[in-house]
Amino acid sequence: MAFLWQTGEIQRHRFAARQTRRQGSRHDRRRKTLSAYAGVAYEHEFDGKAKARIDGDKIEAPKLNGDSGVFELGLTLNPANNKRLTLDLGIQGNTGKREGVTGSFRVNYRF
Repeated sequence: MAFLWQTGEIQRHRFAARQTRRQGSRHDRRRKTLSAYAGVAYEHEFDGKAKARIDGDKIEAPKLNGDSGVFELGLTLNPANNKRLTLDLGIQGNTGKREGVTGSFRVNYRF
C-alpha cells in the first residue's frame, strides 16, 4: 500500500502482523429498555511487527509486544416502541503497553 503526500513524499506500508491473547470478564445489567455493561480484561501482545518506508528509507518499526489492561463501560438503549432499533454508547480505556481512551456510539437497525 502506498500514499503520496502533498509534499511529494511516497509512503509505503509493507505489513503489520500481530498475535494477541485477551482474557477478561464482562458484566451487564438488563432492564426493559436500558442495559448497562462493565468489563475488564488483560491483553498480551506476543510479537507485533510493522514495516514502512518513506521515499525508500526505512522507518524504525515500533515494538508492539507487551501487556495491557482494558477497561470498558457502556449503555445500550432499546426503545420500547421500536424493537428493531438499538443505540449503544460506550467508553474503553487501555493502560500498559497500549494506552489511551476510546469512545463509541453505534446505531443498529434490523430490517
